[in-house]
Amino acid sequence: MRTSTERGASSRGRLRRAAGYLLYALFAVVLSLWLMFPVQSVQRLLQDALSGIVPGVEWRVGRVELRLPLILRVENVFAFLPANRETPALQVDRLDVGPNWDASIRNRDLWLNYDLRIGAGVIQGRLRRQPQPGQFTVHGAVQGLPLAAVPLLAGKLGRQLEGTLSASYEGKGCPGADHACLWNMQCKIASGKLALARPMLRHTELPFSLVSLLVHGKGAEMTIAEGKIDSPLGKGWFNGSVTLAADPLQSLLKLRGGLHPQPALFKHFENTVELQAVRRELEKKPLPFSISGSAVQPGVHFESMAMQISTLEKETR
Repeated sequence: MRTSTERGASSRGRLRRAAGYLLYALFAVVLSLWLMFPVQSVQRLLQDALSGIVPGVEWRVGRVELRLPLILRVENVFAFLPANRETPALQVDRLDVGPNWDASIRNRDLWLNYDLRIGAGVIQGRLRRQPQPGQFTVHGAVQGLPLAAVPLLAGKLGRQLEGTLSASYEGKGCPGADHACLWNMQCKIASGKLALARPMLRHTELPFSLVSLLVHGKGAEMTIAEGKIDSPLGKGWFNGSVTLAADPLQSLLKLRGGLHPQPALFKHFENTVELQAVRRELEKKPLPFSISGSAVQPGVHFESMAMQISTLEKETR
C-alpha cells in the first residue's frame, strides 16, 4: 500500500511531466509560426487594413517579421498622398504587436500590447478584441510626437501644422459606419503653429506655446471641452463640436471661445482711434469668437465685436 508521501511524489512527477509536455508543445507552435511565417500575406493584410482606416492614401509596408516570443514587428511603413507619390506623407519607423500575458490571464481574454515609433514620438497601449464581430477596446498614450513627422495631417488639412503632441486615450466599438465607436482623449500640443485658412487681423498663422483639450467621441460626433490656448497673440478658451465626414477636409466645425489679447494681436495696425476703442472694450471682457464651416475652409466670426474688428481690418497702413 502506497504512503501519502509516495502519492504526493507521484502527483508532483505527473505535474512536472505535464508542464514539460505543455512547454514543448508551446515551443513547437512558436517555432513553426516563426519558420513558416507568411510575410507577404501579412504585408497585404496590413496594407488593406490601413487603406480601410485611412482611405485615399497609398500605403506601402516594409519589413515584417515574427520575433520571439510571439512579437509581430513591422518596420518602415510609408503613406503617400495621390498628389505626391515620391515623398512620404507619413513614415512609421517601427510597430511591435504582441500578447499582454498578464492582462490576458487576469481577464481570461486576449489582450495585445502595441508600441508604435514615429520619429521621436512613441505611441503605446493595449488592444482587446471584443466578442462582438469587428469591435475592439483600446487604451493608450502618445508621448512627444512631433507633428512635423506626420505631414499626412497637414496634407489632409491643406495647411501647415506644427507642434509636439502628447495624449492619453481610450475607446471601444468599431470605426465602421454601422457601429458607434465611443472614445475619449485628453491631449496637449506644445510649441507649435497653425497656418490660417484666411488671414485673421492680418495674421497668416497662429503660433502657440500650448493648446490643450478634452475630446469625447461617439461615432462621427466629437465634443470638445476644456479647450485652452496660450499664444503670443493671447490666452483663451474654446469648446464645441466637430462632425466627422468621410472626407476629413469636409468635417464640420462648431466652436466658440474667448481670447484675452496680447499686444502682438494688433501689431499690424496703427494706433488709431478705432484701435484704442477696441482695446478699451477688451479691458472689460475677452475677445469673443466662433469658428464654423468645414475643416479646410473654416470661418471666424468675432460675434459682438464683429463690426469693430471689421472696421480695423479695412484700415490701410
